[in-house]
Amino acid sequence: MTIETSHNFRHIAVFGAGLSGRAAYQRALSLGVSCVIDDDSPIMHDAIAKSDICAWQEWDWSQIDALILSPGIAHNHPAPHPVASAARAHQTPIISEVEFGLSTGNWGKLVIITGTNGKSTTTALTGHLLASGGASVQIGGNLGTPLCALNEAPQVSGTHHITVLELSSYQLETTPSLAPDITALLNITPDHLDRHGGLDGYIAAKKISLSACPKEALALIGDEGPIMQEVLAWAKDTLPCHIQAISADDLHARPLDNPYLAGAHNAQNANFAIAIAKACGIKETAIHTGLASFVGLAHRLQPVGAADGIGFVNDSKATNGDATAKALGAYDDIIWLAGGQAKADGLTACKPFFDHIHRAHFYGSSAAEFYQDAAPHIHCTTHETLDEAFEMAVRDLPSKAVILLSPAAASFDQFPNFGARGDHFSALAKHFITTRHKEAAHVG
Repeated sequence: MTIETSHNFRHIAVFGAGLSGRAAYQRALSLGVSCVIDDDSPIMHDAIAKSDICAWQEWDWSQIDALILSPGIAHNHPAPHPVASAARAHQTPIISEVEFGLSTGNWGKLVIITGTNGKSTTTALTGHLLASGGASVQIGGNLGTPLCALNEAPQVSGTHHITVLELSSYQLETTPSLAPDITALLNITPDHLDRHGGLDGYIAAKKISLSACPKEALALIGDEGPIMQEVLAWAKDTLPCHIQAISADDLHARPLDNPYLAGAHNAQNANFAIAIAKACGIKETAIHTGLASFVGLAHRLQPVGAADGIGFVNDSKATNGDATAKALGAYDDIIWLAGGQAKADGLTACKPFFDHIHRAHFYGSSAAEFYQDAAPHIHCTTHETLDEAFEMAVRDLPSKAVILLSPAAASFDQFPNFGARGDHFSALAKHFITTRHKEAAHVG
């Protein structure tokens, strides 16, 4: 939504010098707003002037108009970071980098996408469909580029510019000026409960994406599961905007034979992206072309390669059971690799898809827990590392199968993030595929 871009920021503080913090800092400087910045770790980055690095305990709160807090830093639950407590004690607003960007810029038509699972794929696909239809579009937020590092809408009469943002529950809680033209709430399943004080707090954070909609906005709401049915009913009774329910069943004449969009969950993701594209005036022919040409995100049902009827799929971004359940539902004859730091939901959501699994190999800190849940139903083994689980997975292979890394757990027991975990699996898979091809060529 186009908003007035004047603002009252003179001095701001940024805590957290990651991507979003650095983007907010750089935007502040470009606007002539003075800024101090700190982090729990030493700040060593060329984009930040040493003179602006100051320990938060030394900040002059009387001069600070707002604290921009990294989304990874708790401002409430399970306990507020001391810098958040200090801000509240001095009645300094705590805002997100997104809020700072919205308050100081014009971003054209604003599209917001959120949900527990699928938001990155839906954001990327939405941007792809809009671009396929000739729209001037950029995507970012929680996915890739922070809002403050994106380009503002061109100040040219008649130009239609679209900004698509993936927003997390953490960002939604600290973005009070949010007023999207289109918002999409894909789904809600239990996640990040410690940061929101329980499931009710998590649901409330996600619903901000809907309650922020003005009267003329379009709210797209997934209809899968009891939580979303309740959200949909609440929205119809409460919100003044246009509301449209989105399911996985309404693809009409658009078969999703794109391997990057495998599974019923991606059918629903595609329907969200299609609805957004249509609302932005994109023609059906461009939507068809975009669906066929979309190349998915790394680490989300990412095909790595195949050899002798055995395919390898990297779904490292599946860090909870619900996300992995969607991956298990997308394939048959699965050799499953899973493990890491388990979330509260464990493998509960995965159990309806156990009949898709040929065998499973669990590793890492959750291996014993996952084995206990799965062993009564499927053949499975436990291992210390992903390497050991992979080695077992490629032994005695059937004539056809998909070796799927979909961990159902966070990566932090063995990897710094899910991307590093996915890259490691992909390297193992590519080495195996190369070796198999060389062996076949030698035999031939």
